[in-house]
Amino acid sequence: MFRAPTLGDIAQAAKVSRFTVSLALRNSPRVAS
Repeated sequence: MFRAPTLGDIAQAAKVSRFTVSLALRNSPRVAS
């Protein structure tokens, strides 16, 4: 069964923190695109 990726999954794959992923998903100006 398919499981949606969590913030932790995305962060681990991108080698960034969960906080950074959270900011990026909210289009925060604090995260460079």
